[in-house]
Amino acid sequence: MGNTILKPSTKMCYTILPTQYEEGKGYIPSLVIDGEHGHRPLTGQGEFAEPWYWGPTLEDAERIAAQKNAEMGISPKEAMQMVLRSMR
Repeated sequence: MGNTILKPSTKMCYTILPTQYEEGKGYIPSLVIDGEHGHRPLTGQGEFAEPWYWGPTLEDAERIAAQKNAEMGISPKEAMQMVLRSMR
């Protein structure tokens, strides 16, 4: 992981982990890069960066992730496959 430059053809998707919830703020989404192990929580980098928060409920956060994935041309099935491959 780390600071990787992604090629324009790199497939990626957003996912929501139920454990990445902050009380009163919401769920922190994670980015999964196809072919990479693990995920990248969008917690912000740098002194003045803030984490991303999507939705006060798990359902809201998952809906936003699905919408963002669809905007990138990633179907729910493709997103699930990427997430599962990242766990190997």
